Amino acid sequence: MEEQAADIFVRNSNKAAIIERLRQAKAGLSRAELAETLNVSRSTVSVIVNDLLARGLVLEQGAGTSRGGRRPIVLQINRDAGRVVGIDIGASHLSAVVADLDGVVLGEMHEPLHIETGPDECLERVFVLVEAALSVAGSHMQQVLAISVGVPGPVVAKLGIVSAPPIMPGWDSFPIRQRIEARWHKPTALDNDADLGALGEWTFGVGRGEMNLAYIKVGTGIGCGLILNGQIYRGVLGTAGEIGHVTISESGPPCTCGNYGCLEAMAGGRAIAQRALLAVKAGQRTQLARLDHAGEPTARDVALAAQNGDLVSQQLLADAWPAYWQRPGQPDQST
Repeated sequence: MEEQAADIFVRNSNKAAIIERLRQAKAGLSRAELAETLNVSRSTVSVIVNDLLARGLVLEQGAGTSRGGRRPIVLQINRDAGRVVGIDIGASHLSAVVADLDGVVLGEMHEPLHIETGPDECLERVFVLVEAALSVAGSHMQQVLAISVGVPGPVVAKLGIVSAPPIMPGWDSFPIRQRIEARWHKPTALDNDADLGALGEWTFGVGRGEMNLAYIKVGTGIGCGLILNGQIYRGVLGTAGEIGHVTISESGPPCTCGNYGCLEAMAGGRAIAQRALLAVKAGQRTQLARLDHAGEPTARDVALAAQNGDLVSQQLLADAWPAYWQRPGQPDQST
């Protein structure tokens, strides 16, 4: 039984590697080139390629350049064989993206979200926004092959749930993946947003070709996605990248996790926005006092005002940087 499971794992790994290599090679690759670059046998490549051809995921695009003998058949990803959907559920935003199998974005939609309203209400917004993104892309759910969902909390990937998420009240152990699969009957993957960010950089961005990388996400919360030895590293409980809850100042403000002085409570988007609101209420001279949306500034407002020369906003951002925090018993590092 263990040998059978190991064989399945190897086949799936080889299949994923072949798909990724074809996706990267815009001009296409032959079977021999795939075998050579991936260091697997030609017979293994042929079996996998034949399966991908039968499923319409790969196309034969004519003959390539000969290196002696017959000209090889060039293979390419069939980008229009289906669509994939990405969903980003943030603490204060919701995004839905539709892409082809080459990763090209065909349609996307964004809207504000209050994640503390709970999973039922938020997922209803997800359902509406995904359908809108599909409409923008000129696609429909029947074309979708898979769905990926990112959330700002520790994820138990095998169960499709979040576990004790500090900024997702009411979501603990809620069957997120099951609810989405029940709606659309599509294979759905649930993961931490920072982990997916790391995977995105590793696949498409500055991390391409690297075996190890760290992706730091700073938003309402702060998290870190880790790829070690070419694999996402989550830790035993899925909390390996929860750097936002490392204590920076023992005398710092309370954090949503229950501790005090966490990195997130000091430098997260929500923390910066709260301090900005205090500055406005205190009557400080700042551009933030002239905002239209109910007078409650966001971290984005602070950043934009700082770029425009607002001294209060610049100081708020400076105060959020760890080098400016003074721990008990340590000298002031800001001078």
